[in-house]
Amino acid sequence: MIPFGVLPTVPKRDLRPSRLAPIVRIGPIAWLLVLPACELGAPSSFPDDADGAGDAGAIADYPDGAPGAGIDAGAASDASAPPSPDAGSGLFGEEDDACFDGLDNDANEAADCEDDGCSAAPYCCVGSAAPACCTGAGTSLSVDFDACAGTDPRGCAPSLVVFGGARLEGGALVPQGDAHSDGGLVLGPALDPTRERVELRARITAPADGCTDCLDVLALGLAGPPADGRVLADVAVMVRASRRDVALVVAGEAVASEALVDGAEHEYVLAIAPDGAVTLHVDGRRALGASASPRRDRVPMLFGRTHVPGDAPTARARSVSIRTSGCDIPAALRRDPRPTLPFDGVAWDWRAVANPSIAADGDGHLVAFSLDRAIHLARRAADGTLRLAGSGRVEAPLFVPEINDEVRDAELVREPTRWVLYATRQVDGEAPRIVRADGGEGHAESFTALEDVALPADVPWAESPAVLEHRGQRYLAARTEVDAETVIALFVAIDGRGAVFDWAAGSAAGSVLVRRGAEGSRFDQDEVADPDLLEDRFGLMRLYYAGRRGTRWSVGVRVSGDGLTWREPGAPLVLSGSGRGHDALGVRHPSVLLAGGRLELLYTASNGVTVAIGRAEGAAP
Repeated sequence: MIPFGVLPTVPKRDLRPSRLAPIVRIGPIAWLLVLPACELGAPSSFPDDADGAGDAGAIADYPDGAPGAGIDAGAASDASAPPSPDAGSGLFGEEDDACFDGLDNDANEAADCEDDGCSAAPYCCVGSAAPACCTGAGTSLSVDFDACAGTDPRGCAPSLVVFGGARLEGGALVPQGDAHSDGGLVLGPALDPTRERVELRARITAPADGCTDCLDVLALGLAGPPADGRVLADVAVMVRASRRDVALVVAGEAVASEALVDGAEHEYVLAIAPDGAVTLHVDGRRALGASASPRRDRVPMLFGRTHVPGDAPTARARSVSIRTSGCDIPAALRRDPRPTLPFDGVAWDWRAVANPSIAADGDGHLVAFSLDRAIHLARRAADGTLRLAGSGRVEAPLFVPEINDEVRDAELVREPTRWVLYATRQVDGEAPRIVRADGGEGHAESFTALEDVALPADVPWAESPAVLEHRGQRYLAARTEVDAETVIALFVAIDGRGAVFDWAAGSAAGSVLVRRGAEGSRFDQDEVADPDLLEDRFGLMRLYYAGRRGTRWSVGVRVSGDGLTWREPGAPLVLSGSGRGHDALGVRHPSVLLAGGRLELLYTASNGVTVAIGRAEGAAP
């Protein structure tokens, strides 16, 4: 049984190997550029309670204004000289390199993402909710009630849903409702503020002198569907004419307010960011700010109560609009509440299924996984159904281990004409080592015998291979030991088959990607393991890996633009134990697939009794 765990997030930091170590074969490293994106795909079909790392906690208000979009332009590298850690990789040009080289290139006491000129660079936007970073596809809606005929708001836009008797009066929306329930409009489909910036805007008029013995409130915000006629807003701005103020509401409670100064029309802009920062601007002036815990599937609403005597003037909205934009938030994943493996139709008995590796293959996918100290294959069809591949029988694994032998941690690599499989092999009493096998021509699911992968002479042991093919070079991340500490390190192939590797940065110390966290509250405080490498559409490298705190495991992420400097987002935790179901206690062994605008994460899941393979998905970076 595999133990697992959960942990709070910590501030981001740039982590760079020693720049004093000698660097060789840096040319290949220059192409190891794997970056984030902000484009977002369609909403997941998973239930609302199948979240990623968890709701965002309270976070300080986001400052006024978007970060600059310039570049921290540093010292240019000589294009005729071999690339080095002090010279940019050249893939994006010198200006882009200056945002991930670990140096204060313009001598302003700010390096890389801490420099305003780099704040909008893709490398710095991983995990960022800043306006300059959130440029992915979103939704928009604009309704001008002045231009609508009649009293039925649905005449303005067919998508509007009316509740509580809301109606148009004199070219403005009046929520109606009564002393006990709300009225208003559902403005559109549910939004996901955990992965996109949401901006709600309305022009509202409200009497400044208010009224007595009445309710006159008009609100704009995000909430769940109305229950028993009442709206409990996650986040909202409330123009409370009956109280003569404007309030910022979080989780149904007013957390800040200011006086309503006059009865003129004002524009209210409410912005909600994935990091929990909430700001209210009134007529372009930042008025109020707060922190929230964003939840997905929140409905945009214009709502309130109009319970006033006679024909007294009331709060009303002249127009309303919605605009969202996608952010690259690694933790914005939805879990499948059911294990992906084991699947129906196979007699798995008590066996523990773990250590997945998924790779695209035509319209389907090939999945390698561990079972009974051996490696098996499964084939996933385009409709998502799974069947055993290879021999097709549980009792006949892809690789039959010898006595006291174990083969695990499979890593599938799809070459043009065949599969290659890397794995960990360990004989009882011996150190683990990396092995590989070639598949048959035509991508046949038959493989040669396992052979040892050659690593540098100063590697004492290695396990959990992760392989990335990029621009004709093959890179290998693995768990190993450097200076008596268990780490994740990077290697580069120096032969044509990917069977011989050397340190990627020319030395052990310079090639370390991740060490265990030094801070006591980190998810990887006690151990790091299970790397997985991938490249996104920007050409940045992402490293997903497992971290242990106590007996519990979680999955985190780091990003690199040159393979040398590795940045940890402000919230590096991607997935942790859900507290219920198959992954209640924790997750490890991530295997990430980017395809069709979606990111899919397979992982080993534990609930303390059983081990299975779980699945989560989100927007592709």
